[in-house]
Amino acid sequence: MFAAPRTLTTAAVALATIAAASFVVLALALGQASTAQLLAIRAIGKIEQYHSSRAVLRINGKSVRAECTRHWGRVATSRPRR
Repeated sequence: MFAAPRTLTTAAVALATIAAASFVVLALALGQASTAQLLAIRAIGKIEQYHSSRAVLRINGKSVRAECTRHWGRVATSRPRR
């Protein structure tokens, strides 16, 4: 009569144990990030804020807007906007 809940509980505990063991193995395999790696991560996070620039130019009395979205890992594009 109580076989189904006991089986589900056993399966849930086994699954949780396997998941916890997997995380422990992964943490041991990867180890701690070095100071240089942490510094690079913080620097890339700061650089990420400055991924584009915009300008409005006046050429022969006509306003031309431009945007450059040169970005880490992206193709640079520069196109006039009206």
